[in-house]
Amino acid sequence: MSSHQTESVLNLSLVILHCSPEDVGQPIDTVLHPGLQLMQQHLTLSGRKLTLVVPRSVDAVLDMYIARNQGDRDPYWCRPWPSAIALAQLILQQPELVKGKRVCDIGCGLGLAGIAAALSGAKEVVMLDREPIALQCSLLSAQACGVVSVQDYTQHAEPEAASSSQHQSLPSQPDSDQQASTSQVSAQHFDWGDPSCQGNYDVALACDVLYEPYSVEPVARITPRLLNHRTGRLLLADPSHRTKANRDRYLQLLGGQPKSAMLLQESSEVTIQMDDQDSLVQLQLLRMKQGKETVGLKLSVPSQD
Repeated sequence: MSSHQTESVLNLSLVILHCSPEDVGQPIDTVLHPGLQLMQQHLTLSGRKLTLVVPRSVDAVLDMYIARNQGDRDPYWCRPWPSAIALAQLILQQPELVKGKRVCDIGCGLGLAGIAAALSGAKEVVMLDREPIALQCSLLSAQACGVVSVQDYTQHAEPEAASSSQHQSLPSQPDSDQQASTSQVSAQHFDWGDPSCQGNYDVALACDVLYEPYSVEPVARITPRLLNHRTGRLLLADPSHRTKANRDRYLQLLGGQPKSAMLLQESSEVTIQMDDQDSLVQLQLLRMKQGKETVGLKLSVPSQD
């Protein structure tokens, strides 16, 4: 995968991962906002059945934003996207990436990658997003996937949503062949433009956070602040072609941080086949710069062996 004499970490290259929801969606009674119905959606990754709690209607979420005069919000978090699926698959296949570590999921949306980390033995997973309902869905999904220790989330929720959802939960439903996860999963309201955000995580997960050019600089500034400055790692996943310019700029900015530069360790491309469409996803592993290092691994063309 790379011409460098370095042990491969991301052991995926030109792999076609087949992923389609196994049902249209099973309605549930949990209420996070008046008029916003939820459903459970099932998918299987690496032989493991996962359950996501998602809004039944994307349009209903958009209508909610319009009613709240939140024109800067979008409902794209309401569905699992190929980037999150690819990163979740990678983590489930290679649990050593997160096992025993403190993990955060930046702009988590439904939290699929974070849930995969919890199921793969992460010590702690913190979902980070600015959308309260997305955070609540991510926690409900974690419970439905078999995570035992999931903290309630009510901070920053709309008053009517907070009062109705504070103590609601779904029963854990681990696969019969899998043990329930003992990872500690929680959620925090997060704005990547807030300079006060700090952390000391071992691993940060980031899926589809570089879609818009205006997001690149704030995400690049906040990423090292969330990580342990000696051992922190970033697992990044986004569309190979749609966000290439943004991704290149992001990597450049991370490498230029004066006190907490990050270097690219490995890059790999996978194909996600979902809903009869093929989507290329770029998976990248970055780590904190050590000592006087000046360059990381160069981007390489994935092997076609």
